Amino acid sequence: MEPRERGFAHELAWGTTRLRGRLDGLLDAHVSRSLSELDGPVLELLRLGTYQIHYMDSVPAYAAVSATVDQVRVEAGARPTGFVNAVLRRVAADTAVPPEDMNSLLGLTTWGSHPEWLVQRWLSRYDVIDVRRLVEHDNSQPPTSILPIGMTSKEALVRLAEEGVEASLAAEWSPCLRLVDTSSVVSALRALPISIVQDPASNLVARYADVSSGTIVADLCAAPGGKALALSDRAARVIALDRSESRMRMVKDNANRTERPLELVIADANSLPLVAADVVMVDAPCTGTATLARHPDSRWRLKEEGIAEMAALQGRML
Repeated sequence: MEPRERGFAHELAWGTTRLRGRLDGLLDAHVSRSLSELDGPVLELLRLGTYQIHYMDSVPAYAAVSATVDQVRVEAGARPTGFVNAVLRRVAADTAVPPEDMNSLLGLTTWGSHPEWLVQRWLSRYDVIDVRRLVEHDNSQPPTSILPIGMTSKEALVRLAEEGVEASLAAEWSPCLRLVDTSSVVSALRALPISIVQDPASNLVARYADVSSGTIVADLCAAPGGKALALSDRAARVIALDRSESRMRMVKDNANRTERPLELVIADANSLPLVAADVVMVDAPCTGTATLARHPDSRWRLKEEGIAEMAALQGRML
């Protein structure tokens, strides 16, 4: 896939996922029955079409309607094409404007595109203005940052500039570099092969660990390997452990790419096969509600009961 096509597909997929609640609200105004009664593929394609109409300026509305109808014919047959065509034409003729009361539950869940149970949970704990800010943050597109390994941030910036990749320090206190929106992460990693994608907040874990030179570090929930690799500059040995074999392949790939000799172990952190380590790092599995901007799909997969289950798992691990 060409870079331009990859960028288009990424924006369409993640944008539609991020604003799913808002898109459903726009569609609901033009569908006579409940959206839950629609066939899954048809509803997903309606969301994709609606996102292109209202949020992708590079796509003319007529083209979004036509392309969506064509795809519905492929995925669901000819029968729903007339329905999809009529709905999307009405969506295109409508305007996408936020409700007057964005601080209402309806505004925060529909236009704000978050599950109702999650918004209600936040409202029971925080001021409505803070909840609105949180919702707006989750619907923004976070910048991409990389962490150079084995060189200073200044040296890495020079290398990136030589390769035509624009970046800047992510923060005065962080060694991470923030890529400008037009810079490709693929190009950045090509220019700095000994680096990893990592935002400043994640990097703080490695910095706060303050690992002494020559120590043995065990990272018990290592995948995809960013924190273990960030610690590898100072530690004598880094043992990266995770119970998921597929996720450990990601750790292995990142270690090979950055030429870091991590010791990889597939095991459950609740039944450790380790004898001893100077430093044990546990970035315990969590609900991910603090990273919904970067992982917008999480808000739709997470269930209310999952919070207690995850807390219990964390308690057993710690």
